[in-house]
Amino acid sequence: MDAETASSPDGPPSNKSTLLSPINRIPFDIFQVIIAMCQERPSSTFRFTASRVCHLWREDILAMPLLWNSLHINKRVPCWEMLEAMLKRSGQAPLDIYIGQAPFVKSALPHLRKIMQIILPHLERWRALNLSDVPYKKLKFLKATYTIDRLDSSLRTALLTGALRTSSWGSPTSIPSNGQTPHPISTPFPSSRI
Repeated sequence: MDAETASSPDGPPSNKSTLLSPINRIPFDIFQVIIAMCQERPSSTFRFTASRVCHLWREDILAMPLLWNSLHINKRVPCWEMLEAMLKRSGQAPLDIYIGQAPFVKSALPHLRKIMQIILPHLERWRALNLSDVPYKKLKFLKATYTIDRLDSSLRTALLTGALRTSSWGSPTSIPSNGQTPHPISTPFPSSRI
């Protein structure tokens, strides 16, 4: 009966057949390379899907910080618990943070404060910060609230050495005053203020 269940398409695979599967016998470092190649872009949901394949894959994928270091915050109501879980799973890997327009459609300032409350403790790990289509008034609030003087020395060092990239619109005077922002690109951060 066990042999029938293991080979039945309707039944779950037996532990023995799962362990004997070739993908589960390869070294972890090779598994990491394969999984990293399968994740097309940092915002993809592949990491979540792959972590649900089996218990072994879940353990391995949760132990891969580079699958979790890209944070895409672009939902009207962000899942704060998931964001915190991803930060924990990212270990000490450098963070690439993308904040889109959606969290600011409703409850803009509370969402901005909550986002900053969650990501600021990881400031020394920020590699890139991309603010895309964030309303101009929120950018002004962000700039006024989180100036370089209020941030710790690790951010200052990252900004001055160019280790942190952030969105750039060219010169500060090119930021439109009509409440809209252009689609930015990530570039080395040229000044000493956010």
